[in-house]
Amino acid sequence: MTPTSPEECDVLLRDGGIAHVRPLRDSDRAALHGLVDASSERSTYLRFATGGTATAHAYMDRVTGPRYQGRALVALIRGRLAGIAEYIGDDSTARAELGILIDDRVHGHGLGTVLLEHLALDAAEHGVKELVAEVLAGNTPVIGLLKDAGLAFRRTYADGWVRFEISTATSAELLTMIDAREHEAERNSLARLFAPSSVAVVGAGRDAGGVGHRVLRNLVDGGFPGPLFPVNPKATEVCGLPAHPAIAAVPGPVDLVVVATPAGAVTGVARECAARGVGGLVVVSSGFAEAGNAGQEAELGAVYGSDHVVEVRSFSHMIEPRRWSPAS
Repeated sequence: MTPTSPEECDVLLRDGGIAHVRPLRDSDRAALHGLVDASSERSTYLRFATGGTATAHAYMDRVTGPRYQGRALVALIRGRLAGIAEYIGDDSTARAELGILIDDRVHGHGLGTVLLEHLALDAAEHGVKELVAEVLAGNTPVIGLLKDAGLAFRRTYADGWVRFEISTATSAELLTMIDAREHEAERNSLARLFAPSSVAVVGAGRDAGGVGHRVLRNLVDGGFPGPLFPVNPKATEVCGLPAHPAIAAVPGPVDLVVVATPAGAVTGVARECAARGVGGLVVVSSGFAEAGNAGQEAELGAVYGSDHVVEVRSFSHMIEPRRWSPAS
């Protein structure tokens, strides 16, 4: 069976994060210019082989303009456009020119590989048998991406450039590599949820009877080995730890957030966590899961991704004192 490229979908990245892949829209123009502005001078030079950003900005105007003849996919991470991949062919050949630009902030997360996989499927469905990329010899990240994606290719060198001719045909090797990448992404995604290296508890109050306080106290008394961050705008200290007014104010990375706020505040907290790059949520807010509010739960999944959220309906295993162990 030959896989097909969906119109748009959510995909797991190598680090367990989520990206939303979809076709380029004309309305993406401003976000594409933002992608150029966020790119380093070196990244822009390696992609467009020219200094400055004028060529890159002109390119973004062209791909979102009415005369654009190519096909392009973009990837969004937490609502921010983080990458674009395109091919441009013509009616007389089954070849097309390939171009990719990835946000510097997500290099190494596997986003370029995901975009290339989806673009190759799309190209094959539209009769393109070969994608051609001319890459500067110094652009080792893109050379590695094209070489290791699992697509069959030919490579030649000339005058400081590397030319890749990449088959869009689906092979057993490609499917095996896609499966392996998906397995790695799923494992890393779950690791941040069930074996976090740092935890914040949003809604951890000073009342020893409150759910958030009891969850935090259990983590402290159980010997959680990583950083713990109570988040409470009305407290300066909870369980002997300095409190922070919001997730955005927490220093350092946060793998997991336990949400113990009133039910109506959960989706707002989820948006803040998504913007902060938190790996996963555990929602223990009273009345949220028990109420069975399908609309609110669907909104939470849309904001954060259902694979990264656990709703707890019984709190006892989280608030009874126990020694910490991963996935306990």
